[in-house]
Amino acid sequence: MGVKGRFGNRSPLPGDIHRRIETLPELLKGKGVILAYLFGSLARGEEGEDVDIALLSDSPAYELRVPIMEHLGTERVDLIDLKTAPLDLKMRIVREGKLIYKRSDEDENRFEMDVIRKYLDFEPIMRRRFELLKRRFGA
Repeated sequence: MGVKGRFGNRSPLPGDIHRRIETLPELLKGKGVILAYLFGSLARGEEGEDVDIALLSDSPAYELRVPIMEHLGTERVDLIDLKTAPLDLKMRIVREGKLIYKRSDEDENRFEMDVIRKYLDFEPIMRRRFELLKRRFGA
């Protein structure tokens, strides 16, 4: 089910959603959050139907879901836990996302370098798997 299916009958994002996102670090500070990224359409500067946020946190990201939704004034929040996210999604978030909170430069560098290193190590395997699937299904 896509975004429209999940959020079809919900109200649109608040008109001041960008201001609310800018003030989100105030909420995250002191809550065990190590890194927070905005990704997806809003991070690309496009009009979005939801707010895509990825968190690296000492505790499970879902524990911050309700406070984040309340702060942003919308239920249209897709929250990704970077501890459990697939490697290709982590790489996309690091590459295309906008870092909106970091506990420290060291945390940012350690996480991003770890994701990039693992992705580069695993990318040839993913590419080979994709080619095999393409051949198998005739795409």
